[in-house]
Amino acid sequence: MHLTEFATKISRSLQSENAELMKYFCCKTQTLCRTVLRDCCIELEGSAEGVEAASLCTSHVGYLEIHQPIPKDIAGKCRLICSSSKESSIQHFLAIAPYLIQITKDIFVVDGISDVQNGLKGLPEETLAQFALNVQDAEENKAVLRLVCEVCKILEQLCLKNCGKQPTSKIEKWGKQLGINCMMDFLKPFFEYCPQDVRLHKRLELFSECLRDLMSGQVDITDEMFMRDFSNVSLSLIHFAMFDPKKLVRFELADSAKTPVRCHSENIKYDSCTDTFLQQFCIKKDSEDELVLQATAYVHVDGRISKKGAFMLDIIIYASDEEAFDRCMLRFAEVSVTKREDKDSGNILVVLCSTQKEKLSEVLVVIKRELSEDFVNLRRSEVTKCPLKMHTVGTKAGAVVSLRLVYKWGSEAIALESKDFLTLADSSAGGACIPEVQLVGKIKSLYIA
Repeated sequence: MHLTEFATKISRSLQSENAELMKYFCCKTQTLCRTVLRDCCIELEGSAEGVEAASLCTSHVGYLEIHQPIPKDIAGKCRLICSSSKESSIQHFLAIAPYLIQITKDIFVVDGISDVQNGLKGLPEETLAQFALNVQDAEENKAVLRLVCEVCKILEQLCLKNCGKQPTSKIEKWGKQLGINCMMDFLKPFFEYCPQDVRLHKRLELFSECLRDLMSGQVDITDEMFMRDFSNVSLSLIHFAMFDPKKLVRFELADSAKTPVRCHSENIKYDSCTDTFLQQFCIKKDSEDELVLQATAYVHVDGRISKKGAFMLDIIIYASDEEAFDRCMLRFAEVSVTKREDKDSGNILVVLCSTQKEKLSEVLVVIKRELSEDFVNLRRSEVTKCPLKMHTVGTKAGAVVSLRLVYKWGSEAIALESKDFLTLADSSAGGACIPEVQLVGKIKSLYIA
């Protein structure tokens, strides 16, 4: 659109035979071509290294010839325009404008919000809506310095949202000093998960390098081309800054074979009052058998993704200790117990599960104190992470069952809310677990509620 409008303006102005106007357009033609070709080169790259190389190359025409083959005559005219401010460059520009417009359309595509888990704590929709209005108003009024201030405000708020326990005084100082580069460096890790975000970071960096020239008057602050480019990048930043729960937390449902479950799921939601992430799932039950599932939350924090589910503890007891063990476990309503008899040794393999890690540690202390000293393999027992396991009870084939997975930010486990499922961990997480003993072959399960 920018190229089309500029070519139209030049065509109309050629009729005026105004020397000063022609000189002006020669300069703007050169600047526009250089900017468009540079941005096309950046857009072809997806890695930080590639984007850096594309932005710094001495011949963007040559770069395009290698990565996006263009006709030799077009490349030749582009070189002439970029290297000369003579009036002939205007005619060259008008000749290749349709091609430049087409190649720009081919290279640039409309991106949605990047569907990557980058850990960014974005800004509320209403906050960004106001920023968008401010950016558009600044562009319409050719208020480029105001536009710079709006970009700084967005970056400052993103830094404050994502600084964790770091002091905020330095960030606030950056904002007051229009320290775009400092804030961009601080936020850079969040831009490195998606090619379109890598490219956005580079473009913001390139514009920040113009600040000194803007302040000193070397860049025309009313320049329409500069204003539009800066405005487009600013709006892209607003798009990037939008809060999306999926950037922080993702839930995964799998069956007992760890195969993803076919189901209908709603978009993940975020409750800002409780700092909690929630997602609803509906599954059609194909058989009369119990539906056994396991759930995991992938949480992006401190630059890495960690798995959250529940906790488990494997221990081995002698058959003679089973009654004493069961008495110990009666006091732990938050812990489920699954037993399996070992055919070779006659010992009982026990799996304890809970969404509260400290409860399993407490169980270890109690059984060490109250069971016999020759309790098997207790010294090697340790609490480990595991998916949150759950199962249906009494639902018929063909029924649609539902569950909601819940993760409170900062917690070590996820919770279940459902009337159709019982969890094999913390019974308080969802549904009322009924104490029961199941015996199937050599496997015994005791769900303690």
